[in-house]
Amino acid sequence: MVNDTRTCFFPSGAVATDNVACSSDEYTACCGTHDLCLSNGLCLSVVHQPYVLNRGACTDPEWGSGCPQYCRDNNPTGGCSIVNLLFSAGVSTYCCGTPIARDDLTVICPNNGSAFEVPTAHALVGYAMLSNISTLDAVNTTDTSSCPNNSTTTNTATAGADSDSTSCTTNGSCHSTAIGAGIGVPLGIIALASLAWAYLERRRASAALLAASPAATGERAKSSRQPPMIELPGRPPYGGAPVGELDASNPSELSSH
Repeated sequence: MVNDTRTCFFPSGAVATDNVACSSDEYTACCGTHDLCLSNGLCLSVVHQPYVLNRGACTDPEWGSGCPQYCRDNNPTGGCSIVNLLFSAGVSTYCCGTPIARDDLTVICPNNGSAFEVPTAHALVGYAMLSNISTLDAVNTTDTSSCPNNSTTTNTATAGADSDSTSCTTNGSCHSTAIGAGIGVPLGIIALASLAWAYLERRRASAALLAASPAATGERAKSSRQPPMIELPGRPPYGGAPVGELDASNPSELSSH
């Protein structure tokens, strides 16, 4: 958008040095360079307080019909805030300046001013704060090159942004699949590790129980106290009578018994 260098004026005729024109019309409303120009001739302050509607300036020093007619008699040497008074049944009413409360707790416009409505409006691109913006519409493009065969990539570029955002959609969604894998794999590893730990703990417990049983302890003690058995010559083991050799040449010894 070409920079509009036309001069803007307040209702008193004073030059509004910090205002710029809000359209290409010869006589048009002006707003601050950091405000939003609205299609109803008002301005919306979004950078500095108060964050409200306001009546700015105009390219017509005489403030004819091409200029906004709201609050032109309020602070004629500068801008004027336009503040919401009431919102009822879907209708908003406004005041020139900040509403005040009376003794009976009702709220009225200051200086006995009358409340008024303003038409619904939209922001004007290419002017004031949006001077570098040509559209407020998002631009969507579809690309199938970076996702699986059953998915598409959607690139969304918004007004004034230098970059766009990319999302991948499938029958399930690449994004949701990645989340499921990211959660499922660690959980599977944890489950396997838990089973291995339980198995090892059970084996250690069984070994400890077997080592501590009384039967095993008694057998080990008995085997450790049993002396070695020594066989003496000519004497049978365990106290039996000695066995002598019989003389085969003397058969009378056999018959005498």
